[in-house]
Amino acid sequence: MILWVKKMINYGTDLVGINAHEKLGSTSVKILETSYDRKEYKDDIRENKTKKFVIVIRDVFSRWKSGYLQDIKYAFTEDPFSFANNWGEHGVYHPNPKFIYQLQKEKIDSFSYDSVVFKGDPHSFAHGMDTLTKIHMVDKDFDWICNGTHSKFYTWTEEQEHISDLLNLENVYFVDLKNLSGEAFHKWLCEIDDTFTEIKIGHSNNRISRNLLINRNIDLFWKEFFEGKLPHKLNDIDKMTIPFYNDLIPDWYDKSNLRVFEPYHELCKSAQSTVDYIRSNHERYIR
Repeated sequence: MILWVKKMINYGTDLVGINAHEKLGSTSVKILETSYDRKEYKDDIRENKTKKFVIVIRDVFSRWKSGYLQDIKYAFTEDPFSFANNWGEHGVYHPNPKFIYQLQKEKIDSFSYDSVVFKGDPHSFAHGMDTLTKIHMVDKDFDWICNGTHSKFYTWTEEQEHISDLLNLENVYFVDLKNLSGEAFHKWLCEIDDTFTEIKIGHSNNRISRNLLINRNIDLFWKEFFEGKLPHKLNDIDKMTIPFYNDLIPDWYDKSNLRVFEPYHELCKSAQSTVDYIRSNHERYIR
């Protein structure tokens, strides 16, 4: 049992603040920085008797996949030999920002050389497909899919390993991501500190649009992979692995490729059970 929270990044006032953590509405929460200070708590937050700490929650599987979709972009935009993600170990030696920007901004009709989107630049398409396949090979380091900057779905504060560790802290409250910009949560904040009266927590429509498109397009990539439609150069393309599409897996696919993700699926289920409990039963869940 963890008895203290070692570190929490919080935006707000001395009376109430919202935790900022990856894939938990952190971009929206950081909008508060224009009006309030970023506060970093390193001591036991239970000792703070005057402040309410708000933790944003969401469905865990969707959070995991959303983090994966954000971290996949780095394979196309980063230095392949950067310290953060050594894509060179996957056989990726050159960035290709054009390809990933197309996945974010355009509706892909198919991952083929005849695609309306890709046929104008077959070199970029071939390189992009090569990168997509190489970074998903089961015999390579798949840590970026589960423990990346954004795909590490099982942490809820800077150093907290499980959301259940926060349940019994009397000054910790919970709000759903979908309600973060809602009137009910805004009213709750204002009742605690009226300086929030003029503050609104919003979402970027452009960011939402980009996220929806890349989600749709990556879904299509994996659908066409499992249907055997992808053009590729790798002889062992059947060794690609991914934790998000078990419902699409055909008979020809070697399901042992998925075993690497089994512990993470268990973590996901455990965290989701806690989230479900908070929504249904927790006295400090802000409805």
